[in-house]
Amino acid sequence: MEKIIELPIEKLKPNPWNVNFLTEDVRSRLQAEMKKHGAKAIKPLTVREKNGVYEIVDGEQRWRIARELGWKTIPVVIKKFRDEEVKELCLSYNVLRGHADWFKLAEIMAREAEMGVDLEAAYSPILKPQEIDVVLDLNKLDSEAKRILRREHSRRPLSLSQLEIILKFPEKIQPKIAQALVEKELGLGGLKHLFSVYSTRTKEKEELAESEEPIEKSVKFKAAVREEKTAPKLTRKKESKEEAAAEKVEVEKKAAEEHGEEEETKVEKIVGAAEEKAVYYVCECGVQYRVDFEKKTVEKVRREMGIDVFQLESTLPAVVEVTCPRCGAKGKVDVGGGEVEWSL
Repeated sequence: MEKIIELPIEKLKPNPWNVNFLTEDVRSRLQAEMKKHGAKAIKPLTVREKNGVYEIVDGEQRWRIARELGWKTIPVVIKKFRDEEVKELCLSYNVLRGHADWFKLAEIMAREAEMGVDLEAAYSPILKPQEIDVVLDLNKLDSEAKRILRREHSRRPLSLSQLEIILKFPEKIQPKIAQALVEKELGLGGLKHLFSVYSTRTKEKEELAESEEPIEKSVKFKAAVREEKTAPKLTRKKESKEEAAAEKVEVEKKAAEEHGEEEETKVEKIVGAAEEKAVYYVCECGVQYRVDFEKKTVEKVRREMGIDVFQLESTLPAVVEVTCPRCGAKGKVDVGGGEVEWSL
């Protein structure tokens, strides 16, 4: 049986790999219990002795609350750990419990990467390679989006899968997407739908731009060139370098403003379209399905004379299985609680 002893609060310190956090609600309830019942309200902290002090392996939040409440001592269990074991245990406790502060972990990983640490070897016991990449990429998030998401994470823990989808959006619109996540309390399915709408809109815009006639070949452009060539030379006004530079600055400024307004409008349209509660999913063989959350229907989409024709497949309960008409693959669409998943 492990020996439990009381140690002075000031003799304890956090370890550098702890990424644990408690939501505001959970922390408030824990604080109330500790205030009312004292040490009986908590399980002992796990610590190790290092350089004359005791480093907390598990229980930093309990220790912080105890300090706030003015406790002089706190119950602990002392164990021997190597640095690698402390790191792995901390991540295990916090990731598996769903209490990991991904943003703090991203900062720790970035520092270790600069020091030459093999992150995959160090974190593979807890995180998959793809998850390690996602955590590291959080350092590239737009600063405003990161601020919004960190605040939301303290209220409603966000999964790595949710954060991974937000990272797929261009940096310019990440704050808007983060704000939409907060205001609409989007889950994983809602974010997937939002990105699906964004991808569809972006692809349509690119296809439209490619199909438009280049300006050098346009009728208006050719007419302007002809007019310039036939105009009397004496009536042409030669601009000075200063005037040309000033005009260029003005044009670029106007273009930047219009682009900003366009980005703002685009995000609004994407978020609005997401609220239509319909999304497309594509089978690996290319057959496309349309899921309508409001009507609760699944339709397969086929191209006919350049027009999308929707064929009703079934009326959705909470979960429905769809068989691809081309390859026979089984797809499952789950719209329970507004969450949508598609897996083959």
